[in-house]
Amino acid sequence: GGYQRSSLDGRTALVTTLTNVNEATGRPEIIRLITTQLRNGQLFYMVAVAPQNERGFESAFNQILRSVRIND
Repeated sequence: GGYQRSSLDGRTALVTTLTNVNEATGRPEIIRLITTQLRNGQLFYMVAVAPQNERGFESAFNQILRSVRIND
């Protein structure tokens, strides 16, 4: 459990990594949850899910995070 601090479009964000076994495939998977607070107090969140042994998941997820732009 736990979380790590990160940045999302220049804002402080929290990232939590979870694990699960996919019911359809029986394979372990990684679930990455990232959250940040919007100016109006609402919560913005993103969820990324990938097979645990999927190469490139980490770099793909980081590219997505760098590309996010929040206009609030």
